[in-house]
Amino acid sequence: MDYLESDIHCDTEKWVRNKEHLIDSLRTEANNVKDCFTRFSFHCLALSGVILGYIIKEQPGSKEPYFALAGLLISLINLAVARIGTYKYGTANRHFGFELYIHRMMDHPYELKKLCTYIDIGWEEAMRAWRIVQASIYSCIYETDCFWGIGKDKPIDKHIQYKWYNVNVSLSENSYNAYRNNKIVRYYSGSYLREMHKILHLIAYLGLVPMLYASYQFSLSNHLFHSLFFWVISLAGFVLIKHKVNHNDRRRKILEDGLLSIHACSIVWQAVVVAHLKTKEEIEKQNMNTCGHPLKNYSTVLGEWTGGICENISEIHSWMINPVKAQNNDCGNA
Repeated sequence: MDYLESDIHCDTEKWVRNKEHLIDSLRTEANNVKDCFTRFSFHCLALSGVILGYIIKEQPGSKEPYFALAGLLISLINLAVARIGTYKYGTANRHFGFELYIHRMMDHPYELKKLCTYIDIGWEEAMRAWRIVQASIYSCIYETDCFWGIGKDKPIDKHIQYKWYNVNVSLSENSYNAYRNNKIVRYYSGSYLREMHKILHLIAYLGLVPMLYASYQFSLSNHLFHSLFFWVISLAGFVLIKHKVNHNDRRRKILEDGLLSIHACSIVWQAVVVAHLKTKEEIEKQNMNTCGHPLKNYSTVLGEWTGGICENISEIHSWMINPVKAQNNDCGNA
């Protein structure tokens, strides 16, 4: 090993130590956000139990049970906590995906200098690129622009031949005989978030029961307007809860075995780093004779490289080896 290679090797060891420290920090944060959701969930369930218990105790003998409207509050709180869970697990998967990306790069037979280039990126610098690249890839695969969120996060990936981001689809396509016939090849993403969502969604639906019962109570006392009011509120609440539950379920499935899964995040992180490095390289060439700012037009140039990813979304692994910029800026024609 000559002197230059020795220096690179030492720098690599230093960078690896730095990355290990970063990974430890990210794992701690990821575990903290998951624990945060757990705490929120149990606090929410406890609060819901107290409110429902009070309603059950007081409502049967009440002539004007307006406090049944508190059931709607229960529904909204549980829906909010369930939604927080998808955000928290999205953050955790992004962090764990970065760790998986680093480990894969360290195991890859890159020469030392190239390895240093691919792992020597600051976290905030990486996050800036991530928020452009990942969001663009997401909009190529899932519905993002829709009226009042109806249909949001539904897959729109029929144009993508190789669904590298979906583990179950990859298994069914690449292990056809074993998976289809013998049912022995499968992917299990865990069930904690799914089970917690089931409980929170169930409590959200239960929050409508006091209002339905209040509608019945008012009808018995011939307060038809009040009865109709509570019935309409209950119906509107049911529609809202159903909409939110469907959205949470779609988002959870993406977290479990879609683009937001740990496996897919690690692939996206590699694409993010490649696009970031190509962007810096292009800006450096542009500024070679002008002494311009090292990050001038960074977002614009990064967007052009991101467009190249979207146009080659089915062949993202090939793109990362031979990256190209966008030709027509149309993800739908990828």
